[in-house]
Amino acid sequence: MAASQIFAVVLSQAYPEVERRLKAKYPGAHHYQHGDRTFLVKVAPGVMTRQVAMEVGLGKDADEKPVGMGAVLKLNGAYAGWEKPELWEWLSAAMEDVA
Repeated sequence: MAASQIFAVVLSQAYPEVERRLKAKYPGAHHYQHGDRTFLVKVAPGVMTRQVAMEVGLGKDADEKPVGMGAVLKLNGAYAGWEKPELWEWLSAAMEDVA
C-alpha cells in the first residue's frame, strides 16, 4: 500500500469558499483546521500540490478564477512546537502511513 501525504494549505486571509471546498474534498479526519487560515490535509499518494490548490480554489486555469489567495505546501514529516494536543494527535495519526 502506497503512503499518504500531508499538505499544509495556508491562506493569506480567511476565505469561506476555500474552507467549504477543502472540507468537502477532505472530510472528517482527512483535514485538520488550525485557526482560520491554516489547514492540514491528508491526501492520496501521487497527488500534487497544484491539484490540491485547484480543488480548493487557490489555483486558476482557463475555466475558473481562484476564489482565494494562499499556498499549498507538502510536509516532510518533521514537526515541532508548542500547541494544543489535538494538533499533535492529528499529525501523529495522519503520519502513520506517510513515507
